[in-house]
Amino acid sequence: MGGAVSAVDVGKLPPTQYLLMATLAARYRLGETYWTFPDQCLPAARNLEAKGLITTRSGPAQHAFEAQFTDAGLAMAMPPGSGYVPPFAAPIERVRRLCEAAQEGGADLMRLAPSQVLAALDGRPR
Repeated sequence: MGGAVSAVDVGKLPPTQYLLMATLAARYRLGETYWTFPDQCLPAARNLEAKGLITTRSGPAQHAFEAQFTDAGLAMAMPPGSGYVPPFAAPIERVRRLCEAAQEGGADLMRLAPSQVLAALDGRPR
């Protein structure tokens, strides 16, 4: 994923371009790197492609194409450090934070109680 990018304010894109970017961001958050759109959206996608924000390829169905973010498009739509954690990764992130806190407190990770780990996986308070 790459491409030259000029300065683009995603919030000021025309509606169809904005919705393509928002859809790709939502699907990316759920683990999908490509998403299928109807050919009616292809002119808007080509404009985003010219801006270096997405790439396109032929779709799995007739009258459709697939699009994905370039690295620049992903950084623009979902800035690094935004703190977003996808739902499927949230339990792992909670256990990671539990382990980091235990290590910072000088605890042996092998001595964490299973109930602490399970509570972190479930999202319950410790």
